[in-house]
Amino acid sequence: REGTIDDTIHKRFDPYWMPLVCAGRDRQGNPVVWARTGLLDPPGCTQIPIAFIVRHYVYMMTRIQQAMEEVAMREKRPITGLFWIEDNSFLRTKHVNWTLIERVRQCMQVAQAVYPELQLRSMMVRVNFVFEVAWGIAKHFFDAGTRAKILFCGEGKVEEVLAEWIDPSQTPECYGGSLQVDPALMPTDNPVPKSLVRDILEFCRAEGLVDS
Repeated sequence: REGTIDDTIHKRFDPYWMPLVCAGRDRQGNPVVWARTGLLDPPGCTQIPIAFIVRHYVYMMTRIQQAMEEVAMREKRPITGLFWIEDNSFLRTKHVNWTLIERVRQCMQVAQAVYPELQLRSMMVRVNFVFEVAWGIAKHFFDAGTRAKILFCGEGKVEEVLAEWIDPSQTPECYGGSLQVDPALMPTDNPVPKSLVRDILEFCRAEGLVDS
């Protein structure tokens, strides 16, 4: 957090673990995160030790908190949490992968233990059959309080439901709004480069980050 750790390898991995972008505000003025966990690449991500994945998740959430603090200082008002939108349209059967799911589970454990109030509300949009299967597993990763904050929306009602919580001017164009977001920040295909996997594994060996 103080900038004393070399985070180069984490910056390189940022687009590949829980791909997301922070853009727009909800109707209460809270920042909105648009995430595409369905873009996780099972062949690449499952080669990377859980210890590194969890460390990276903490790095990611710390950066989000820092960004919130900067906004709060700039706007001279408290920013206490986020509205988290999860686009599930990219989920495929390949994501029902126990090795990948275990990595997600451990990240969610960290989220509830360390950042329990950061997500004020979450919305799962474009839910599909694969999501229903995955959610049957993943819902057990969350306590009852967290599950109560989660909304669900199928493909046909995305624009209508989002508009209840977020003004269309604050919603990216790809979700029916008018907010322009760099397409590079919202990819539709996201394989982890083999060279990055190799560099992460080398980093993990040097740092002693190995799975037991």
